[in-house]
Amino acid sequence: MTYCGILTLLTLGDSLSSVDGAAVMRGVKSLQNLDASKDGPLYGSFKSHHQGSESDMRFCYCAVAVERALWKTVHPGAPYDAADETYIDKTALLGFVKACKTYDGGLGLFPGGESHGGSYFTGLATLEILGAVDDVFTAEERLRAVEWGACRQ
Repeated sequence: MTYCGILTLLTLGDSLSSVDGAAVMRGVKSLQNLDASKDGPLYGSFKSHHQGSESDMRFCYCAVAVERALWKTVHPGAPYDAADETYIDKTALLGFVKACKTYDGGLGLFPGGESHGGSYFTGLATLEILGAVDDVFTAEERLRAVEWGACRQ
């Protein structure tokens, strides 16, 4: 819901100046799965809420999109720094996205999941926002990912 709310405000022309970006991002941070002992293959991913929630690629995209949208409210005048880990553990997140790559060039919603258009979009969009496509895909994997997207969606 945070993603929808922030993007709706932006669509309506709001500057987000009245939004407490740091508070919102602390909430987003609390949704990242960072307990390796219990999160297992979902380590680094995000859940949609705290109680009985799914954890997958969709919520990773929402988290980085919200961070990017709120950057100027938290860091006025500073350009977006995708490497900043104040609110999102990017190392863990990229590890999760890497684990979601599939044999056919796509991305699953979670490690071991089948390639799907939604997870492909949200995974690549996450990587693009973070400037990390080349950190996750080799040149050969990138070609397969482009082919997957062009031929299947």
